[in-house]
Formats: sequence, structure tokens, C-alpha cells
Amino acid sequence: MIAPRQSNPRSPSAKRFRRRLFLGVLLLFLAIGADINLGWADRSQLSRREQSPGTDASALKRTIVSPTLDAPISKGTNLLWCGTLQLAWNEARRLTGGDLQFQPGNPLVTALNKHEFTQDSLDESSYVAEAGYVKDNIQAQIRKAVAEKFHGIFQPRFIPDKALTPHPQDLVAYACLYKNLSFAIPFERLDEALVFGGTQVPAFGMGRYKASLEKVFPQVLILDYQSKDNFVIELRTKSAGDRLILANIQPKSTLGDTIKSVSARIAQGRTETAVAGDLLVVPKMKLDLTREYSEIEGQVLIPKAANVAKDLILMSAVQNTAFEMNEKGVELKSEAHLSLSCAKQEEPVAKHAMIFDKPFLILMQRRDATMPYFALWVDNPEALINWK
Repeated sequence: MIAPRQSNPRSPSAKRFRRRLFLGVLLLFLAIGADINLGWADRSQLSRREQSPGTDASALKRTIVSPTLDAPISKGTNLLWCGTLQLAWNEARRLTGGDLQFQPGNPLVTALNKHEFTQDSLDESSYVAEAGYVKDNIQAQIRKAVAEKFHGIFQPRFIPDKALTPHPQDLVAYACLYKNLSFAIPFERLDEALVFGGTQVPAFGMGRYKASLEKVFPQVLILDYQSKDNFVIELRTKSAGDRLILANIQPKSTLGDTIKSVSARIAQGRTETAVAGDLLVVPKMKLDLTREYSEIEGQVLIPKAANVAKDLILMSAVQNTAFEMNEKGVELKSEAHLSLSCAKQEEPVAKHAMIFDKPFLILMQRRDATMPYFALWVDNPEALINWK
């Protein structure tokens, strides 16, 4: 009888086995540690963040995304507004029989109920605004409307998850806006960086005169020029129905008042076209910002229409705006949604709740063996991964 070979603990195969065992145990620790440290609420929030592309606007210290134009302009702070949240709000208002009413005294609700921005400010081909009930398969209606309007050019990212509105009587409102304004003739990509706020940034426009610039002069309309620090211009694009206006001015107290001031200057000014010797230097821009309006989430809707459920809660109010400007033109994509669900979530009772939040045992064992080859009793968090 031949005796079984004894493995050499120092042999290369034994070392490889120990390394693999160590890596396997480490991965097991990572997985279990994540399960223990993440509660159900935490995992829900994590999943929600993963479903929200773009940069979280709340993480930016010097940029604010406002739902309305009456936001104050502060020195050193960027301020962005787009009308998609208002469009979604207007659709929800139409469906529920009047202004959306929640707890009294919320300034954002009051501002949105003024519905100062409407679809009348847009061309029909550039937006989708829908609201409806889950029982009517509103999410599918939204996807169909977007597909029929944009034919795949615009891909929606913020149609709300059905998990937010699981009941037939739940309500969803959605709006998106897509604009791609291209210059007929691209501007120059300038070799020298533009210094903006102490930082060098890439720019486009018209540099020192050369004959090739003659063809782009008609694309630069000087609407009102007071000085190098005070002027309003328009960059003409291939879209005759849209205007791209840039104003280098001192702002008024709010974004809305500043816009009114620029509009007044355009109405009173004398339009000129750029000529030889003129300089144009515009910083390139690219942003993708997502704003969650937590200040109105969680509030109970007070519906006016009799057919609207009486216990709807605003579960989600989210807006995303992606904007890019360079020598070729401007592209704007924006989406917003409101998800209102019944207060009674009627979550199914878990048949087996398996949450390792108390001391437990880990075994590693071959399927055909009676003894494990690894065992660990976990009684304190020292062996676990810290939640950061």
C-alpha cells in the first residue's frame, strides 16, 4: 500500500493555497461587514443615490441650483435655474385640480404655485411635460412621449423609479427639456487660457484678427456695449427661433431682476455686428448637476380634486440640468420629476429577516467534509469594516 503524500507547507502550491484562502476570507469580511453596517434605510438611500446621475448640487459649496428666479445673487456664488421643475409642478397642478397645497408657510411651495414659467416660453419640439397615475402606467407614457419627441437623441435619466410609487392611486409628474444650438461656423479654440476668478480655464471666441475670422463676425451681435466691463451680446446659432445671450454686467439683487434688466437693455440698445479688431473670449463650460428638493419632500398633499387620494406624500422632487458650451455651440438637457405616493406604504412583511446585527458564526467548509476548514465567531465590531 502506498502511503499518501504529505504536502510540504513551504511548497509553492501550499503558499498559493494560503494566499487564496486569505483573500477569500478578506472578501467575506468585506461583504458581511457591509451587510451589518448598512441598515435598511441606509441601503435605500444608497440605492437612490446610485439612480441619480450627475454631480449632487448639495456637495458644491459655491454653486446653487434654484427652482425659481427670485433667488438672490451672492458675490462669489454661481446660481443656476432651469424651468423643468416648474413644468413638472404645473402638470401635477393640472392633474390635482389646482395649486399644490402642502403644509402652510413653505416658501418654495408658494413660489412654485405662482407658476411664472410655463410651456408658453418653449417651442413644442423641445420639451415633454406629463403627469398621471400609476394605475394608468404613467412611467410608460412618459418614456413613450420622450421617445416620440426626440427619437433617441435625448435619453431620459430621471423618470422616477416605480418603487417610489407602488400604488395604483399614486401620482407622477415629469418634465424634460432638450436644446442643441450649434453655431453655423465654429468659433476659434483659443490657445491662451482665460483667467476667471484666479483660475486658468479654456476658452473660445475670436482672437487677434485674421482673415478667417471674417466669416464668424455675423454670428456676434453686440446688443448693448457700454464698456469692456459692461456689455450684452448675442451669439447667433443655426436655430433661428432661439437666442444665446451673454451679459457682462453688474447683477441686480435677484436672478429674476437681473434678467429683466438685461431684457430692458436689449430692447433699448442698438444692435451692431462684430468687426475687424473685435475680441471675443468666452470660457468653455460643462456641468451636470442634480438637485433634490428635500425641503418639500415628505409633505402631505392637500388635494382639491375629488378623485385624488387624500393621503399622498411627496416622496421625491428631483431636478437635473446638464449644460455644455464650447466653440461648436450649446447643449442643454434638463429633467425634473415629482413622485407622490400614499402614506400607507403597505410594505410586505418579511418572511425571513436575516440581519447579522448580533454575535454570529462564520464557517468555511467543503461540501463533502464533516469538518470546516475555517471558523470565526464574531462578537464585536473589531473584525468588521468601519462605516465612513
